[in-house]
Amino acid sequence: MSSTSQDKHFAVSVAEHPALELIGMKIRTTMQTCQEDCPKMWHDTFAPWIHRLYPESNCPSWGASTAYDAATGSFDYWTLLKAPQGQPIPKELKNFTLPAGLYAQCVLTSVAEIHTAYHYLYSRWLPSQTTYVGLEDGVCFEYGPPDFCQTGRMNICIPVARR
Repeated sequence: MSSTSQDKHFAVSVAEHPALELIGMKIRTTMQTCQEDCPKMWHDTFAPWIHRLYPESNCPSWGASTAYDAATGSFDYWTLLKAPQGQPIPKELKNFTLPAGLYAQCVLTSVAEIHTAYHYLYSRWLPSQTTYVGLEDGVCFEYGPPDFCQTGRMNICIPVARR
């Protein structure tokens, strides 16, 4: 019997992440439109900045979700990278601190799994937890390592605390 994407199981680990100082840009999106808005922002708006700031190498990148409004289903979505050393930060990009903390994380094999993985973490993994509780006002993030474009592998992380 084959499983649907909603039935997919992800291996989840929990780890401390340090704070990171990043730069990037944000949009306000909703749970209904984020599957279109966020990729569009990456490809059309942010990718040129990555290539401009890091023209000769692949660099890690982050996507972060903040300021969730449960009443409207809206949130801020940031596309982020580390500021290159020795270069001024372009005025179009803003500073962002990814907070240190405890995060539940899973590894994805494709960006196409993001929505399914977040659904799994919030609707299946968290409710089954006796050790951890989700932090509703925390920052969720995706991390794409330098080889993301070649492998498609990435991590998603949601903030948690011990019960």
